[in-house]
Amino acid sequence: EADRRLRELVASTEHALAQTKPLERRRVRKLMEDAKPLLETPGVDGEAVRSMALAREKLDDRLRKQTHHAEQRMEQAGSKLNELEGHVEAGELKQAEPLYQSLSATLDLLEASGLPRKQYAPVSERLHRLAPRLRDLQKWRKWGADTHRDELCRAMEELESAQIPLEAKSLRLHDLQMEWKGLDKGGSPVNHPLWNRFHAASEKVYESCKPYLEQQAEAREAARG
Repeated sequence: EADRRLRELVASTEHALAQTKPLERRRVRKLMEDAKPLLETPGVDGEAVRSMALAREKLDDRLRKQTHHAEQRMEQAGSKLNELEGHVEAGELKQAEPLYQSLSATLDLLEASGLPRKQYAPVSERLHRLAPRLRDLQKWRKWGADTHRDELCRAMEELESAQIPLEAKSLRLHDLQMEWKGLDKGGSPVNHPLWNRFHAASEKVYESCKPYLEQQAEAREAARG
């Protein structure tokens, strides 16, 4: 029974080491505490004992490095918070979001590494106060992007019936599609009903431009020949 339990703990320890996310100090300490009496059991499997000893060395080494990294990030947290507050005040969501995510990850790392909460409580509180204002900025971005998408839908629908040369129509089709892609790259969540509307209108415009586009493709092929 001791052999079986020790092998289970070795497997749990190796699984923890294989994870890329931060180690949880409390969980690691629990594993070590559970293993200690088993390692002292007379006649226990020698191979499992050696595996556990090696895994323990690796865990201790990784925890030391992780704690050192956490302390370094803690030192940088104050200046990052000041920078984040400045971007939030200025309504600069693009710059604020990665800083907020980085600071949230730092807090997760500090907690997992077992650093005293009083050391990072002020950072946690300041970040918590900024969260509602950041969400407001995200809502405004979505509203603004969806308003822009609605305008692009109407522009594409008007283009379908526009009595203009096919060359001009195909160029306008391309410009509107690139403008839509630019909104997607801006990080605003996709509005699927608006996308379906825009895509349907784009397909109709493309069909009307198809004779011109095919003619241009044939001319390019002939020039290459």
